[in-house]
Amino acid sequence: MAVRALPLVLVAIVMNTMPLITAVLGYFILHEKLKVLEKICMIISFFGVAIMITGKESGLDSSIAYPIYAVVALFLNPFFSSLVTITLRSMRNMSAHT
Repeated sequence: MAVRALPLVLVAIVMNTMPLITAVLGYFILHEKLKVLEKICMIISFFGVAIMITGKESGLDSSIAYPIYAVVALFLNPFFSSLVTITLRSMRNMSAHT
């Protein structure tokens, strides 16, 4: 739904943040260890994404009224996709079949 209502460049940028969100959730939920260099790279990546989203060419144009449901769906999608990945990772230890 967000793909139809928002610029495709913005959708692609936000959707590709899923690996970053998964790493952060893995750190907090599964207590996975991150090296200092990995933490630094993640911070730089988040700042890079923020710059790209707020940039003039790829960001949300303030003169256009985008549907709020599309913006909310766009930013929740990578978060919930990451939660699925974290859930699957946590299920690895439950049984030999998972």
